[in-house]
Amino acid sequence: MSSLTLDELALLPLCGLLAYRAVRTFIFAFSSSHDGRPPPEAANYSAPANTGTNHSRPLLEHEKGYKRRALVLRGHDGIGAMAVQMLVQRGWRVSVHVPFSSVPAHTPQEVSERFMHVVEQRAREWGADEVIFDDGEEGGMDEGRGAAVRVLESLREDGDVFDAVLDTVGGKIVWAAAERLLKFQGSSTTDDTKPSIRRRGVGQFTTLVGHTPERVIPTARDNFRAGLRALRMGSANGNASAGAVDGGAGSDTKGHGKVGYAWVSVAQDVDWEGDDVSETLGSVLRLALDKGVRPLTDSLGVDGMRKTRIVPFEQAPYLFVDNGPLTDGGAVVVAVA
Repeated sequence: MSSLTLDELALLPLCGLLAYRAVRTFIFAFSSSHDGRPPPEAANYSAPANTGTNHSRPLLEHEKGYKRRALVLRGHDGIGAMAVQMLVQRGWRVSVHVPFSSVPAHTPQEVSERFMHVVEQRAREWGADEVIFDDGEEGGMDEGRGAAVRVLESLREDGDVFDAVLDTVGGKIVWAAAERLLKFQGSSTTDDTKPSIRRRGVGQFTTLVGHTPERVIPTARDNFRAGLRALRMGSANGNASAGAVDGGAGSDTKGHGKVGYAWVSVAQDVDWEGDDVSETLGSVLRLALDKGVRPLTDSLGVDGMRKTRIVPFEQAPYLFVDNGPLTDGGAVVVAVA
């Protein structure tokens, strides 16, 4: 694999650290549910996915004959984009949510269509199964949370089954909608022409933002409440079966219908497994060099032209504006010299 460019090296810590820690929560959640499996820290993260036809043991979080499925909110850019690549490397089936609000209102149709084409093509190159665009409608100052919730609800209504959701949007309403989606166990059918779709085991929700996106640095109360949600497997109804939640009846839901909760905060020095920032960055760098998991170094502007994510210091004030490069999960590095 080729070496990293200077732009990639600059963006790697910003995007890769939280993406890696978030993906590790998925590995921990599902590998710990299997008896006789080694703990996540004993796993070789860089091991290639078992995509062949041999009968070797699958990676820790998968089961034989079953590949887990994840939805990454705003998985087209920034931290979400790196998480998508990491999950694909581990053999996950990944759906990428893209906020259509990334294209400002009154943009020419050809620019909007080009944006959709470029984003979808890029996600397919990473190995994503599908790309889901939301309606792009924002309610007041919700910063796209309403549109993300509508995507989650529509997926559940359509009968889609997911094992995990990675949230890069934040907010209590996103968590509530994702929990309902993850509690949905799927449906069985007696029709031989339609395969039965059932989720195996618990679900996992991991957020990078938490319940209060307006607070970048969480308070002690925020951390305490997040810890309680994690300990009781989600909400107060976390032990309810999927049948009780979604109206099903007569299904065996023992151990099912539960949703694990994890908050990977930007303020954390040490991750869930005790690794500090330097150790995590070392793992991210190995993934970048060995597996080609790279951060995005350009973006598609309103004028249809690609723009760099590295900007000079004198342009820094123009980053924090409506529809700027930080909108909808984007990442930018300011060069001070």
